[in-house]
Amino acid sequence: VHGDIARPGWRLRVWDRDDTAVLRGWVALFDAWSLVHPAPDTLEPAAVAEVVEAVPQLLSFLQLMAGPVPTAQLLDLLDQRVRELRTERCEIPYVPPAGPHR
Repeated sequence: VHGDIARPGWRLRVWDRDDTAVLRGWVALFDAWSLVHPAPDTLEPAAVAEVVEAVPQLLSFLQLMAGPVPTAQLLDLLDQRVRELRTERCEIPYVPPAGPHR
């Protein structure tokens, strides 16, 4: 990231041969980073995990772009992906059944 622009200069040559290896590596890096630098208490506990899970799509987007991408566009894409992940999960709160079980 340079100012408010993200440039694709971080790309590795291996990307063309095995993009899943690169994505797994980035996820592992971000996951480890989140353990070393915990999120602020003001964030939901799952927020960091959701961002780590969403980052591969963001990195794929950067790979496809030929030039710099505005940071605001990247943050919007990240926000959209996190919302998609939450929708896909569709967590339903557990409510214990009323009355005895038979």
